[in-house]
Amino acid sequence: MFRYLSQVTLLFFITYTAIFAQNHILHLDGDGDYVSIPSVLLDDNDFTIEAWAYMDGPGGGLDAQNTIFEHRDYDTEFGASAVILNAESPTVGQVTRFNIRTDNGPQDIVETARPDYAEWHHYAGVVRPDSVFLFLDGQLVDATENHQEGVFNQSIDLIDIGRHYHSIGYVAGYFNGYIDNMRVWSGALSAVEVSWALNSELHNIQHSLLAHWDFETLDDVAFDQSLSGHDGILMDNAEIIVDPAAPIESVWGDLNDDGQVNVSDVIVLIDYILGN
Repeated sequence: MFRYLSQVTLLFFITYTAIFAQNHILHLDGDGDYVSIPSVLLDDNDFTIEAWAYMDGPGGGLDAQNTIFEHRDYDTEFGASAVILNAESPTVGQVTRFNIRTDNGPQDIVETARPDYAEWHHYAGVVRPDSVFLFLDGQLVDATENHQEGVFNQSIDLIDIGRHYHSIGYVAGYFNGYIDNMRVWSGALSAVEVSWALNSELHNIQHSLLAHWDFETLDDVAFDQSLSGHDGILMDNAEIIVDPAAPIESVWGDLNDDGQVNVSDVIVLIDYILGN
């Protein structure tokens, strides 16, 4: 009996490992879906925001933006903080755009032609006290001078993944597609570090991780893996799913051929061991 239990325990461990070896991603449908972050993230004037994103098509909202991230005040005028990373901003010419504004400074913008739909791309906005950078797939695509003289963490009303709430009653964008490995860093990543982040070689990066949402837990919560406590709440129909690009027939440990690995496969093994 103990021999049977040890075999079952071994398969359960393998099964549990196989479940988490699958890649899970955030799915947003562009129609009211987003992740709400309850606490202010940015604690300094140099930082990096980066994520993998896949646009299914035009975004939702009044401006059809495909917004990856926002951290902002409700107000939109000079003196209102805003940090916004858009995979697509159609209203300004089909561009990928990163714009920032503190509570004391004009808006600074970096942008490039947006990539095609139905493709995964890595987006990174980097802010140094003197410069602002935009990276696409690890390549620097635009830079400008940083004119900000204030701070980014005053009067923050909205921190969202997948939504751009432009002002009261005006939602400019809802992301339409998938987002994975969203991270916010305290410090400006170098070009080399952006490349490391793109390939998830995080041990090489010499900056503090303020938040990391890898969306690997199938739940109504986007858990912050940085342990800083910035867990996000999935809003409307936002969901964490198994990456549809992964072939389900190749899931190792799927003993009952249902395309997934779970406790049912353990039951199949037990029946096999007991000769049933």
